[in-house]
Amino acid sequence: MGSGKSRFMQTWRLFSVTEKRNIIIYIIGLMLYKFGLEAFNGSIVTLATNRYDEDALRRGISSNAFERVGLLSGLNQAFQCIGSILVAPFTRRWSTRTVVSISIFCFALFSSILLILDAATGGHIKPLNFVPTHNATYSYYGKYNT
Repeated sequence: MGSGKSRFMQTWRLFSVTEKRNIIIYIIGLMLYKFGLEAFNGSIVTLATNRYDEDALRRGISSNAFERVGLLSGLNQAFQCIGSILVAPFTRRWSTRTVVSISIFCFALFSSILLILDAATGGHIKPLNFVPTHNATYSYYGKYNT
């Protein structure tokens, strides 16, 4: 039995130059997508925190933003777990390449729907000089029920 590194190199040599290039591009693409998804997840949590704080301010009640954000984070973890479990049967039925491609397309579609909804409800990027002059307003998030 060879070491793990030598077995890896033996397996790596089985691929052609084009296949190696495609594997590397595929891995880099997945890493960039995962980085973008996690960064986007952080921005959604920030948006939710501010929206729940604004809702509490408008209604004159104490904020339960972190309670709701905790629920959102827990749901995110649960859906990731369920998604991981559901992928296994799909990879038995169809090729891994097809399953991953469809998954990435669906995640991109869901992410774009959130961005489109934000823009459609009047949300926009906060101006640089907004906070000093408008200390307790979140009008740049648009008008939709929280």
